[in-house]
Amino acid sequence: MITRFIAIEQKVKDTDFYLIAAGAAPSEEYMNLMLEGFEKYIGCFRAGGNKVGGHVFGVSAGKTGDVDGTLAMGKAFQMGRKVFS
Repeated sequence: MITRFIAIEQKVKDTDFYLIAAGAAPSEEYMNLMLEGFEKYIGCFRAGGNKVGGHVFGVSAGKTGDVDGTLAMGKAFQMGRKVFS
């Protein structure tokens, strides 16, 4: 999550924001409310060309390590490679 962002909001321009989250929900549909909230939050800063770049949800993750080796972990890895390449 983005913390203490208010202090620098005027300086952030042309930035893609990514949401990576895991939870015990059995499917992504249960996590859509979180994504909608994230999109609305980023929408506050769209004037500077900022946008949501993507999201990854690790579902059925009730304890540490539950997302290891899942499609969500692979998607998050690939998204990170794209961001930092």
